[in-house]
Amino acid sequence: MTLMNVLAIVLAAVSYQALGAVWYSFLFQKSWLEEVKIDPATVDKKSANRGLILSMLFAVLIAIILFFTIQHAKIEGVWHTASIGLTFAIVHGLATATNIVFEGKTLRYFLITAGYPFVGWIIMGVIIGLF
Repeated sequence: MTLMNVLAIVLAAVSYQALGAVWYSFLFQKSWLEEVKIDPATVDKKSANRGLILSMLFAVLIAIILFFTIQHAKIEGVWHTASIGLTFAIVHGLATATNIVFEGKTLRYFLITAGYPFVGWIIMGVIIGLF
């Protein structure tokens, strides 16, 4: 693995986290908080920080898996690597939908929680394809 590969993985993971910050803080904060019934005033900062650290770790793992899938399949070109990200996103969306059906969650909840990785994995595919 070259330095450029590591850089691609790190940038993909950071972009995924940055999207999550925008997604859940600016774009859908109010709707998401209503759906999960969380009062921001009662959130434990220590727990929130632990969640941020773990989500960054998960983003790195997702980027590594996506990177090695693309590399193993010898896929080149940004459109093609983005399509692999799209494929991962669709699989994730279907798995999430299965859980949501059994949990009795709303369509709005599904669109918020599945939309983030859907967009994020495509972006990670593009970033990896640029390297």
